[in-house]
Amino acid sequence: MTEARWHLTYSQETVAEPIVWALGHELGLVTNIRRADVRDHIAWVILDVRGEREQLETARAWLEDRGLHVSVLTED
Repeated sequence: MTEARWHLTYSQETVAEPIVWALGHELGLVTNIRRADVRDHIAWVILDVRGEREQLETARAWLEDRGLHVSVLTED
């Protein structure tokens, strides 16, 4: 299992989408929101994620394909 902490930045187009839910239910990651600021036009989330390394790589690409900016804060 690999654990990471990501900083996700949402755009106005993605702010209302259930992104964290999808990471857990569709991509099989364990997620934990550490901190967040959600507004009508923009949002950011500090998110702990846990899964196999390949799942995390797939998830990062999936997020970026949807227009989110992903910064890796920590990863083991």
